[in-house]
Amino acid sequence: MASNLKIGLLGLLALSVTVAACGDKEDDTGDSNVDQGCDNGIDETVPESGATDAYWRADVEFVLDDEDTSGPSIVLTEGGTEVAGSSWVSDDLETVYFTPDAPLAPSTSYEATLTYCVGDATIDFTTNNLGEDLTADIMDKTYVIDLASARFVEPAGVGELIGEFVTMNVLVGVAGIDGADITMMGALSVEGGNDQDFCTPTFDLSADFTETPYFVIAADSIDLAVAGYVIPLQDFEVSGTFADDGSYFGGAILAGMVDARDIVEMIDEVDTWEDACNLTASFGAPCQACDDGTESCLSLRADQIIAEENVGQVLEEVLESGTHPNCVE
Repeated sequence: MASNLKIGLLGLLALSVTVAACGDKEDDTGDSNVDQGCDNGIDETVPESGATDAYWRADVEFVLDDEDTSGPSIVLTEGGTEVAGSSWVSDDLETVYFTPDAPLAPSTSYEATLTYCVGDATIDFTTNNLGEDLTADIMDKTYVIDLASARFVEPAGVGELIGEFVTMNVLVGVAGIDGADITMMGALSVEGGNDQDFCTPTFDLSADFTETPYFVIAADSIDLAVAGYVIPLQDFEVSGTFADDGSYFGGAILAGMVDARDIVEMIDEVDTWEDACNLTASFGAPCQACDDGTESCLSLRADQIIAEENVGQVLEEVLESGTHPNCVE
């Protein structure tokens, strides 16, 4: 399934190269844990300790100040009982994750204990109510995906800067529900607002609602028109969970792959897709194999997305740019 989505979000595609060329990434000049005598600390955790709004389907993360070669791990417990799952460490050895084997329970308290070179560190958090049974009718509801407030975790090293380039919201409307399938319509908002931009085409997507209220939208490719260029976003996927009252969906993740061959002409700093991939690799975001096997694709992933209902708005279909009677250029 392929759709056409016009998004003026240069940061979602070419920023992985352009920001890397002009960003303020600091060099890692610290010694190893052995040389430091394990002088390490915890920079942040996801969720934060004491949080009451943790997402039921998210990993637990401990972000360290420096790499840890001791084999750190996380144990998650609920009411003193260990939660089944796996602990793993990022390639740079600076982030430790715990991935539960099954989604956590909504509105439930947990403790996560990190064992690392310094010793043990424990945080506590409570999940929000996402995951509770959906009791509202979501038919014809429209939701505003605020990408500017999302956490961009891939491409690595540029996530905090991407949001600065996002000026439009993405609108998603529920157009039909048939058992475990949802038909959705997507559109762009008017820049800086939440109203539908009638000058850009809408796009249709089907979502898997088997694990209601959790849903997954997937497509082989979505065409993005960015700064006059058409850029395919391969292996496109959006997932999230509807609140029980249907007022928003949260914990949403947007993911896909961008082919460097499709963005070379957009970037002044490079001449070939190999140049683009070499540049991103130097900042911790190496290109990966595309569907045809060429090592030219960049992974894009944004999480912690919240989409509030835009009450009273029902999206209208726009087949071609500039054809809707409400289009105002």
